[in-house]
Amino acid sequence: SDQTVRVWDPATANALAVYTGHAGAVEALACHPTTPMLFSGGEDGMIKMWDTTSGDCTKSLRAHIGRITGLQYAGDRLFSCSVDGLLKCINVESGTLVAVYEGLSPVRCLRYCSAAAP
Repeated sequence: SDQTVRVWDPATANALAVYTGHAGAVEALACHPTTPMLFSGGEDGMIKMWDTTSGDCTKSLRAHIGRITGLQYAGDRLFSCSVDGLLKCINVESGTLVAVYEGLSPVRCLRYCSAAAP
C-alpha cells in the first residue's frame, strides 16, 4: 500500500490526481454527490475530506482507533465503520461527531438506506 488515494480517468486509464496524507493503507472511499468532495478512511483510523478541485485536504479527523472499513455519505452526514466495532456519524460541514453506534464485533461494511428508516 502506498498510503494514497488515486483518481483515474476511466476512458484513458490515466491518473488524474493523487492525494496523500494517510499513515497507512486507504481502506474506504465515499464521494459527495453534488460537490467536488471526496472522503477517505484508512488503517490509521483517520477520515480525510478532500477538495477535488484544489486537491487540498480540508479536514482530517481521528475517527476510530482501528482500521476504517467503510464510509457512506448521506445528506450532510458521513457514516464510518471500523474494526474497532463502532459505526460513527459525522456532520460533514462542522466535522463534529453526531452519534456513535456500538457493535459487538468488527464492523466490516455499511450502507445507509433512508427508505428503511422508521
